[in-house]
Amino acid sequence: MLLTSLVLWRAVWAVLSQTWYVPDETWQSVEVAHRVVWGRGVLTWEWDKDIRSSIHPTVFIIVFKLLSLLHLDYQWLVVLVPKLMTGTMTAMADYAAYNMVKRREGSSCAAWFLLLLQTNWFSLYSGSRTVINTLETSLFCLGLSVYPRPLYLSMVSLSVMLRPTIAVAWLPICLEHLLSTLRSKGLIKIIQLSVAPLITILLVFLLDSLFYGRWTLTPLNFFQMNIVHNLGQFYGTHPPYWYFTHALLPILGPLLIPVMLDLPRSPRLVMLPCISTIIFLSLLPHKEMRFLQPILPLLLYSAARFLSTWVRRPPSSTWVVCMVLINIPLALYLSLVHQRGVVDASLWLGKSGIKSSMFLMPCHSTPLYSHVHSNTSLSFLSCEPNWSHTPGYRDEADLFYSSPLPWLEQKYPLAKPDTLPGSFLLFDRLEPQIQTFLTGRGFRLVKTFFHSHFAEGRAG
Repeated sequence: MLLTSLVLWRAVWAVLSQTWYVPDETWQSVEVAHRVVWGRGVLTWEWDKDIRSSIHPTVFIIVFKLLSLLHLDYQWLVVLVPKLMTGTMTAMADYAAYNMVKRREGSSCAAWFLLLLQTNWFSLYSGSRTVINTLETSLFCLGLSVYPRPLYLSMVSLSVMLRPTIAVAWLPICLEHLLSTLRSKGLIKIIQLSVAPLITILLVFLLDSLFYGRWTLTPLNFFQMNIVHNLGQFYGTHPPYWYFTHALLPILGPLLIPVMLDLPRSPRLVMLPCISTIIFLSLLPHKEMRFLQPILPLLLYSAARFLSTWVRRPPSSTWVVCMVLINIPLALYLSLVHQRGVVDASLWLGKSGIKSSMFLMPCHSTPLYSHVHSNTSLSFLSCEPNWSHTPGYRDEADLFYSSPLPWLEQKYPLAKPDTLPGSFLLFDRLEPQIQTFLTGRGFRLVKTFFHSHFAEGRAG
């Protein structure tokens, strides 16, 4: 009954999820699947450099293929079904995590944990998103729920093959368990425990190699690109304290206090992954709030321990109302209002009948074929990293925004009207800068979409 309720609750938020989150939500998952099934889609440089595992998009490839074979590949289903699938996986992980807490701490603490997790605004906002961090979080919770049974090691190996940075959270747990096993049961037992994880790694390696058409170990490529060559800084750098001021505080709100008070006393299964993850991520120049998503259930586990001890009973209706009032309005605003314009524009474009379109927007700031889902030819401003290490390098998006009008005049000269797309999509703050070009080429405004109350950078 509880699992069914969790699935339905996550399904509600999958339906409510109508806004733009991060580029990886579509570009590294459903966009790849859309290309494989329907032949229309864009692969980013990560897929040229073989740093992404094929397992995540393969999940959506299967369901897209099924929709195609059944002639049910309507635009709304192509967009919604992956979210429902992701939300269902999240609900299963929530259920497993709840049972783990109940088994370790008792029913009162488990009730607190369930309340905190199912009302946390960030969990609701991100729990049905098709970004790899959501699947990473689900696998992490499922692995923890079966620890220390040998099955958890297969979950570890699968998680690391999909998202190598999760190894930081698993490393202290695995080391402690394996060293304890080595002392008590000897090397033979370690070898026996290693068989299933190694088979898992081998299977993912073979599937990725089949997908790329060459022998490919994606975690190694990921490590070389993101850690050794530090390509993450190409997408922005932040100070070491950023996660405390710009991630943990907004995500947890007032719950940060009980987390800080209880975490040092929490079980090592909770404390060690949280500390190792936060320290490691803080040392990397590039930071994003979603990178903390896998340890959010553990942080809320710690908060639940504190509150259950402090209140000495399960959460009352007053606490439920408080958690709802603190979190749900923000989750609704972010899911339904904030940054929805680019999603609405892509959906409209797929229904418009327009044969070609150019996105004059910051790179990867909209969903593409996975939402348009039509035969429309789509172009966008690229933002490839500086592979040749050219001094003063600027990608195509930077070159465009430095001189929008000259860039357009050069790309679409009056003498070659056949090079023009059927439409341009752009944020309103760019329009005054290129109005002369648009009117001179016969373009007119046909549709506007609300995007955000808070204009940021190049976005309107």
